[in-house]
Amino acid sequence: MAREYGEDFIKFVNGEDPWPPVQTEKLSAKVYGPSADGVTSRWVPDGDPAKIGRDDRILKLGEMAGFDTIQDVFQNFFQGK
Repeated sequence: MAREYGEDFIKFVNGEDPWPPVQTEKLSAKVYGPSADGVTSRWVPDGDPAKIGRDDRILKLGEMAGFDTIQDVFQNFFQGK
């Protein structure tokens, strides 16, 4: 799994497309692992949070308050402000 992630990262920073381009209307994602299940990676074209292992609460909060506001809160928290 780590090897595939590293290879995809190197491809990406060198201008290659290791996964399909992001489309504004879709929240697709490439998911790495879990290696314990023998999965190195898989493409989730619909970006369903349950399928990619993300909780959708932060997305809902971002839609309500704005993602820039959420980012500011996290930065302030980790910087001790």
